[in-house]
Amino acid sequence: IAKTRYGYDPGNLDEYVRGTKNNKVFMRTDFNLGRSQLTVRHNFVDGSNDVGSQSNVTYQFPDNFYTMNSVTNSTVGQLNSSFGANVNEFRATYQRVRDFRSTEAKFPFIVVRLPDASRFNLGTELSSHANELDQDTFELTNDLSMVRGSHTWTVGTHNEFFKFRNLFIQNLYGNYDFASLDAFAAGIAQGYSHGFSLTNDPRFAAQFKAYQLGAYAGDLWRVTPRLSLTYGVRWDRSVFPDKPTANPAAVSNYGFATNVIPTPQVWSPRVGFNWDLGGGSVRQQVRGGAGIFGGRNPYVYLSNQSGNSGIAFRRLSPP
Repeated sequence: IAKTRYGYDPGNLDEYVRGTKNNKVFMRTDFNLGRSQLTVRHNFVDGSNDVGSQSNVTYQFPDNFYTMNSVTNSTVGQLNSSFGANVNEFRATYQRVRDFRSTEAKFPFIVVRLPDASRFNLGTELSSHANELDQDTFELTNDLSMVRGSHTWTVGTHNEFFKFRNLFIQNLYGNYDFASLDAFAAGIAQGYSHGFSLTNDPRFAAQFKAYQLGAYAGDLWRVTPRLSLTYGVRWDRSVFPDKPTANPAAVSNYGFATNVIPTPQVWSPRVGFNWDLGGGSVRQQVRGGAGIFGGRNPYVYLSNQSGNSGIAFRRLSPP
């Protein structure tokens, strides 16, 4: 039916072998600079992975499979220096990641249902019509450790600067749901979805920058030969210099503005101990600690706020 009615070949019924490929290159060089050591390293990864599988109720034609592609370049420079009872570690990192999905064809996603609740899937997978993610990350870290008697003080800063481009238009080529083979042959779909850009760019992508700034200080105190305490505090702040598009309808209907970006800052104190119990040939230690810890920001939420404000895209799903 796909060939005769629509002039489209979804592929044959032969065995399909999914491939997983990657090429990796790693390079490193070290320099001895008196009381300092400089290390520069670069890591390159170019990989791809075919995605798709069959089940007891769904048969995917070969054109419904897609390939996840990822190309990563990461360069790190680290300078370790010592002067007196002090040690300084400086590190700069640049990472460039390009992730994108590729498909064999550009055709609407088609679902054809059968009476026994099974289905055929053909055409371009609905989330792979336009799906790309570009990430550029620059990191600056510096840690200074100072030994003063029974104390080892550490002060430092860790800063990350992000640049994102997220292209995601689901159902760009259309999504048709047919209730039967006869409906598919007649060209009468029972469901339809289509997403498209309202801007001058048909492949409009959300783009924004983000900065994660952090500073911390702590101490390792050797109270006794068997007991040591660690304590410190960390401060983190997120900065988003770009604002998404404002949608007045969101304010009037829901009371929330789409162009308001959070600017959170977090204080994270922490304390821990290490107690050597001693006691014979078997060394026994008790460790413990408590604190406030935070993970990386979920930047995909910010990407959705930039791309899904209701201004740049429209999605149609008529009943």
